[in-house]
Amino acid sequence: MKHLFILLSTFISLELNAQVNFIKADWSSLKVKAKAEKKRIFIDAYTDWCGWCKVMDKETFTDKQVADLMNRSFVATKLEMEKDALGSKLSRKYIITSFPSFLIFDEEGRLLHIIKGYQKPKDFIQTLEEKLAQKEGINRPGYNHANLDLGYPDFYVSAFAENGKRKFPTDSMLHLYLDKQTDFFTEINANVMFRFSHQLNDKYFNLLVSNEGKYAQLYGAEETSDAIWSSIVSKMRKLAKDKNEKGFAELEAKYGNVIAQNKESRFYFYSEYYKSAEKWPLYVSSIQDAQSSGIQLSNNFINSAAWELYEKCDNNELLVLAKEWMSKVVNSDKEYNYLDTYAALLLKTNYPKEAREYARLAIEAGKRAGKDVKATEELLFKIEKKLKSGQPEGVIKVD
Repeated sequence: MKHLFILLSTFISLELNAQVNFIKADWSSLKVKAKAEKKRIFIDAYTDWCGWCKVMDKETFTDKQVADLMNRSFVATKLEMEKDALGSKLSRKYIITSFPSFLIFDEEGRLLHIIKGYQKPKDFIQTLEEKLAQKEGINRPGYNHANLDLGYPDFYVSAFAENGKRKFPTDSMLHLYLDKQTDFFTEINANVMFRFSHQLNDKYFNLLVSNEGKYAQLYGAEETSDAIWSSIVSKMRKLAKDKNEKGFAELEAKYGNVIAQNKESRFYFYSEYYKSAEKWPLYVSSIQDAQSSGIQLSNNFINSAAWELYEKCDNNELLVLAKEWMSKVVNSDKEYNYLDTYAALLLKTNYPKEAREYARLAIEAGKRAGKDVKATEELLFKIEKKLKSGQPEGVIKVD
């Protein structure tokens, strides 16, 4: 017991403004501490380049209710998933490629849950309470949880390198490796199939689809579904880019059951197709229909869609609709990116006075959040130029 006390007393609290008691410790020590305190292990999986990770630090982990819940329930640590040795191992093992992500383990180091994406304090509390209420996590018997460092092929490891240094295998390199395998259900081979599902040829993609149930039982239903979905969307984007209507119809016919498994997946598939094919009226219509049917579209999604239209679409009627979407977004959340998008759309639809107001608000919000606001300052310069031109508002003039 004396040795345990000495071990636990050596943990170093990270110097953060956050109230969450993030500690710095190796994997073994985290498990010892979790077992001693009868808590679960929580890992904030972040990268240095991830903007939303910084927002999570500033807004969510500093919230008192979030901190109270986490300190009461978890042994928590933060890992830079591309540079930290433990973070890199966990990224490769559980295919953590989007950030921020939050991993929850039991005291034995078995993965229970993966939570993806930034969440506001209220939403994050609800998510954590839901996970904590579950006595068991997702059972993934295919994983050897005791071994974090499997002998992955070099091309797999390279796909998890630091941002800017990351390399993906060529299609021929991937399939040459797979052609030499005999068991496609081992942890290594399943991870290779999942990580590069968007590159799989028909032979291996059909193997994945036809064995979806087995992969789901071994490695998780969501992970398997995501891999299949990633491949279908990748195929769809290529067909859209090539303007291959016949190929798209064949893809619909072949994988219609996957595409239409629920109204959300059907919406995302077709809206992504319309965007990739630059069919802007259909893209806007799909979003309007989704909102009417009760599909909950996040502010991030609306912002991304509106920005896509701002950059690539010149149909004023559609741009006005995008402006209306963003008006609702900024009324509920005055986040820098949202204000910036709204200001840009106001300018493009020729409402420079309002555009100036929101560009200024965006710059203020961005500076408070420590973001680079140079692009918005350049936008403000364009707005001022437009105002000096004396052109009536609401009248579109092509310069």
